Amino acid sequence: MFSVTFTGDVIKSVGEELWKEVENAYTDSGKITDEILSALSFVYQSSLLPALDLVDHRNVSHLTSPSGRSIYQVIGSSGTPYTCFTTSRYCSCPAFRYSVLMKDDH
Repeated sequence: MFSVTFTGDVIKSVGEELWKEVENAYTDSGKITDEILSALSFVYQSSLLPALDLVDHRNVSHLTSPSGRSIYQVIGSSGTPYTCFTTSRYCSCPAFRYSVLMKDDH
């Protein structure tokens, strides 16, 4: 048996490619294939299902300013709104603070 270790840059690149596939699949058919969901699950592991649940419950809003800047507002499971900045890859939620900033896990 062997073990594979991925660097943060590799996971970031894989994640970016996967999100392009998600966008293309959804644009083409309005659906995301089981194959893509499986790949997302492999890359994002335990954080994927809670994130998809937020999307399913329509708790994610994309906001765009007249200047073209864009952010996402996510209403967390507690009802608290959080802001996600795509350009800086930051979210104000406790899960991001713990998993990414403190543990450098995702």
